[in-house]
Amino acid sequence: VGGMRPADPRGYGRLIVEGEQLKAIREHRDASEDERTIGFCNGGIMAFAGSTMLRILEEVDDGNAQGEFYLTDAVEIANAMGLAVRAIELAEAVGLLPEAAVAHNSAGFTLALALDLAGARRHFRRALELWQDAGIIQSQLAVRGNDAFFALWQGDLAGVEAQRSAMRQLADLYPEASRAAGYVEVIDAIYLSLRGPTDQAVSCFRSAATKARAAGDRALLTQIIPEQIELLFEIGAEREAEEAAREGRLLADQYFYLAALTRGQLAAHYARRGEIERARALISEAQDEASASTVTLLGSLFISWGEAWLAAAERRWSEALATFEALAGAFATAGVRRYTLVVLRAWADAYLARGDAGDRERAIALLREAHAGYCEMGAHRCAGIVEARLEAIEAGA
Repeated sequence: VGGMRPADPRGYGRLIVEGEQLKAIREHRDASEDERTIGFCNGGIMAFAGSTMLRILEEVDDGNAQGEFYLTDAVEIANAMGLAVRAIELAEAVGLLPEAAVAHNSAGFTLALALDLAGARRHFRRALELWQDAGIIQSQLAVRGNDAFFALWQGDLAGVEAQRSAMRQLADLYPEASRAAGYVEVIDAIYLSLRGPTDQAVSCFRSAATKARAAGDRALLTQIIPEQIELLFEIGAEREAEEAAREGRLLADQYFYLAALTRGQLAAHYARRGEIERARALISEAQDEASASTVTLLGSLFISWGEAWLAAAERRWSEALATFEALAGAFATAGVRRYTLVVLRAWADAYLARGDAGDRERAIALLREAHAGYCEMGAHRCAGIVEARLEAIEAGA
């Protein structure tokens, strides 16, 4: 458990330590007067051994003043099981700014892959503050890029614009001009893929990927590749998209979530193109990998994306429509507005392909919802694509 020593500990859970063993985390409202004098507090970060985590969590109950399930009870449960439990003072609390910033950035990515984007962005912003205090420009650029990247997922284009401006100013100060430009260009590329023009978005993706490869920046490539694939397929650059997907799968040994993303994307593409066996093979690979290892929520949703398109290609309409509906709900619940709107468009296409009574009207309703969402975001390019689709449907095309 990560611990800290705030100047005013009121409201924080207290870490009750005996020797090296952390015995309990007592929430402020449940703490005794003596326990409230403890200055060592819960920093909000816990790490479990995978072999015992589920066993511990199954024992958590709601026997407290609030009638809530406290994850912090896991400490006493682990003690009762005879396990070692330690409290480690967080780097930020003892003035190790770079180490603390790295921890916040890593926490941000972990939350983002679980689709807690608001939580992720809070960590990125704290990491930025720490990198600013430490005066490290490259790291400021990278973490601003991370925040902008997930702001794009949320559909927060105003937040992205502010970060783009700040990133350009930092890039001018950074001695490795090419690498700095790569950070800026990847955000520009995704931003332009939403707002337009398309040719500039494609050019930015290609330039950012070239710079990332030249710099050996594998982490930046993991942000570029899934985004680039979707746009390349959309404009018909299929060979280039497939090459990018293969590169993404090669990176998956270090960035495990990429395998599920790229397989899901490719499976959806092959299913749309009628290449059923290729789509099935990719879904099967993704499912096998998911059963053999830990797959993030984001990865599992991209597998479902491929499964939905495969079901539609095989005319298993009930399954396809239900999967698209579930995907839209999952992304909307997580506040991932951008992908919610993408799924609405695919869901509409499935209704149009089925063609039962009322399906045309259902498709139009979904497309209008997507169009309104893009307009609210300021995603003019995507709004224009949906508007043209609506006009074609309503004209009987």
